[in-house]
Amino acid sequence: MIADLKYRVGVVGKTRSELTDLLGKPEMDAADPSASYWLLCPSFIDIWVLRVRWESNRAVEAIVHDT
Repeated sequence: MIADLKYRVGVVGKTRSELTDLLGKPEMDAADPSASYWLLCPSFIDIWVLRVRWESNRAVEAIVHDT
């Protein structure tokens, strides 16, 4: 799912509203207001995080990492 989201569906270039429609309401990064993140595939072992950096209301960078 995560690979499909990042590469096949695509994140970079999408607007905030497009990603909110796709993934639901994001969490905001208090340390960096130009970024949002979504918690993906939560489980007891790991939680995958999609972090998106915004410029002019469009995603310019998407990073996925686990906790």
